[in-house]
Amino acid sequence: MEAKATARYILISPTKARLVVDLIRRKPVEEALAVLRYTPRRAARAVEKVLRSAIANAEHNRNLSRADLVVAEARVDPGPILKRWHPRQRGMAFPILKRMSHITVVVKDGGAASGDRKAAGAARARPVARREAPARAGAARPKAGAGGTAARKGGTTAKATASRARPKAAGAGGTAARKGGTTAKATASRARPKAGGAGAAARAKNGTAKKPAAKRTRQGKEG
Repeated sequence: MEAKATARYILISPTKARLVVDLIRRKPVEEALAVLRYTPRRAARAVEKVLRSAIANAEHNRNLSRADLVVAEARVDPGPILKRWHPRQRGMAFPILKRMSHITVVVKDGGAASGDRKAAGAARARPVARREAPARAGAARPKAGAGGTAARKGGTTAKATASRARPKAAGAGGTAARKGGTTAKATASRARPKAGGAGAAARAKNGTAKKPAAKRTRQGKEG
């Protein structure tokens, strides 16, 4: 069974009143009253009065228990609009709309529903045995990639160590040999005298030195 209460022509916007009635829908009446008591909105006072009236109708007219009552329905319908005018500049007037609301609250006996809610809460509170996930085949054996990578890394490290340990046969020795050969050639070239210089000195001593060629002069034409 249910009981209903309605407040008509409440001077408040339906949009603002709907923000309040959305807070108490499908809640026990005691919890709804507590929510309205601590809601800092002007519409909460009007909705609280309508809810208390619906609770009184259920207790006195339907003989329902207050502890089992639940807010089954709470809605706000738009009422008439009072139109006023506000004078503005240059002789104009802007409208002022004072909206009204019709607030309706329906409560019903929610004993069975509350019992269902308690059972659902107990079911949620009861621990559920967790099923273990089956072990995957690839989880037990080690990854081949990791070992192969480690082996490859180890081989590379060993090769790098060996290459650093042994001296370069071709590079170091060959370079040293080339350097040594170049040095020997340079020493030999510095040690032996120049052939051209000695021959020129001998020819000058014997008087067989070549005379320098006479320079040809260009004679200008006369006239």
